[in-house]
Amino acid sequence: MSPCECISETVADKPRRRASLVDLSTVAFERPEWVKRGWFPAKVATMVSGRGGTGKSSLTLADIAAGSRGELHGRSYGKPVRTILVTVEDSKGMQKARLRAAGADLRYVRLFEVEDADGNPDAIPAIPGDLPELERLAKEFGADMIVVDPLSSMVHGDMNKVETIRKALDPLAKLARSLNAAVVIVHHHKKGGGAGNDLASGSHSIRDAIRSSLLVAHDPESGERVITFDKSNYGPYEGQSYAFELRSVPMLDDDGALVFDEEGTQETVAVAVVTGPSSLSVEAIVNRTPESDGVDAQSSVGEAQDWLEDELTREPGSARKAIVKAAQAVGISEHAIKRAAAKLKVVSKSEGFPRTAHWSLPTVSAPTPASALTVPTVLTVPTAPTGGDLHVYENHPAQSVQLAQSAQSVQPLGSALAGAPTVCEVCGEPSVFRIHPTCEQPALVG
Repeated sequence: MSPCECISETVADKPRRRASLVDLSTVAFERPEWVKRGWFPAKVATMVSGRGGTGKSSLTLADIAAGSRGELHGRSYGKPVRTILVTVEDSKGMQKARLRAAGADLRYVRLFEVEDADGNPDAIPAIPGDLPELERLAKEFGADMIVVDPLSSMVHGDMNKVETIRKALDPLAKLARSLNAAVVIVHHHKKGGGAGNDLASGSHSIRDAIRSSLLVAHDPESGERVITFDKSNYGPYEGQSYAFELRSVPMLDDDGALVFDEEGTQETVAVAVVTGPSSLSVEAIVNRTPESDGVDAQSSVGEAQDWLEDELTREPGSARKAIVKAAQAVGISEHAIKRAAAKLKVVSKSEGFPRTAHWSLPTVSAPTPASALTVPTVLTVPTAPTGGDLHVYENHPAQSVQLAQSAQSVQPLGSALAGAPTVCEVCGEPSVFRIHPTCEQPALVG
């Protein structure tokens, strides 16, 4: 047999790929579905990206917690959203503490753990290598959302290469479709500034492969933390920004007791709270130059702040574009007016079609008496990205606590609400949890 004949037989023995043509007139109509409306579409991948320390992981944990309580405004509102967290950032115990502080019902949350060939249970998950196992477990658990945090720790290869990114993200997108779930990828920004659509580290193909992109940044000048919708293929949210805070919430142990360090200082956990629309964008924050923060710049921003306050006092609810145009007519730059808006905590509300942003000064509330001050109440991240749909949940009985005369006196702040539990639903003993951690029942699967 000649070499040519051998090659011919080998090729002939391989299974052939088959192609077909799909008649789209026979395909059932399908509308976009949201696990969290405006933020996390189902069946595709979403990216939440920012520099280290900006709060991107805290934002996703707050959504996991809200979903576990049935409080994400999307297709599962009123029912628990089951989430699998794939992460290497913190220990299992710390992840539990952070989720509990955010008010999570831990029966509906799972951590994905991989054991290597040597029996090491703390092996770093690999994408795409471990996706078949993730898919199997996700189907058993009935997962609605999978959070990967951070992507860079689980992808092997040069992330600046399109091939590396596509080998990782294409299977993740396929996984989302197979599970009818949202896949949320937490990723880092590169150093320096640039356009919002070019901030993610690695190959630009990362942004091409996802269908929703949320940028996160911290403004060191105003202290404001900002989320900007950079990409939204399934909704009219691109370009909108929201402010959020990281609030300290008391850490509780498995018995529901407050935790203190060796010096007697109370341990706390940061919980993300979205406070409303923001006139500041992530792109504006990351593109500030050292020169723009100089004395002259500070002076111009101060002048812009005075002008803007007068303008919005005279004409509240003015269109943002009209304000910028009027400011430029008197010699104030768009950059200065945006920074002034951030300092004044201007409220931005989008209305109409096409959507137009309108600015107003924030409503000033009466000062809270010192006697009424409590430990910050846990709020979950709003579950819709537009003003009219902005929902903030407060006084969640599982984690809303206030300190009485001593650290030993802990009462659920939510107990003032009708029907709010003050005892464990399983054992009947006093507890700040709806179900005491030691009485937790196994998660329902299916």
